[in-house]
Amino acid sequence: MNEDPASLDRLHGIVPPDPVPVWPPPAGWWVLLALVLVVLGGVALRLLRRHRADAYRRAALEEAGKLVAAADLVALLKRAALSAWPREEVASLSGEAWIEWLGRAAGSPVPVGLRPLILDTPYLDRGNEAPTELRDFVAGWIRSHRR
Repeated sequence: MNEDPASLDRLHGIVPPDPVPVWPPPAGWWVLLALVLVVLGGVALRLLRRHRADAYRRAALEEAGKLVAAADLVALLKRAALSAWPREEVASLSGEAWIEWLGRAAGSPVPVGLRPLILDTPYLDRGNEAPTELRDFVAGWIRSHRR
């Protein structure tokens, strides 16, 4: 063997490093996993709260499908509003104030043709069958109003 430090006889083969282990992951992956779990938990909690908060909507829509009388549908509309807003804000509303409030809560005004029907129906005989327009309005309002 040549004693010259620059001699090619002194070279060794390339020694590859050990492969990087898959487990346990580095600390950065643990932090990322924790962050993802926190975000997923927050999303799940929010969805659960929304589902629980909208239970009155599902119950009201189910009941609206079973009701026949117009007076019962208008009463259901008031009950649904009382479930979503404070009693002090909704219970005392009647007449045009009630109609305007319904429009504001839904984000669109109550159709002109339904205004007299909603105002007069509670005073009519419960045997009067509800027109399709009223059924559609009540179901749409229950689905779309914003608290």
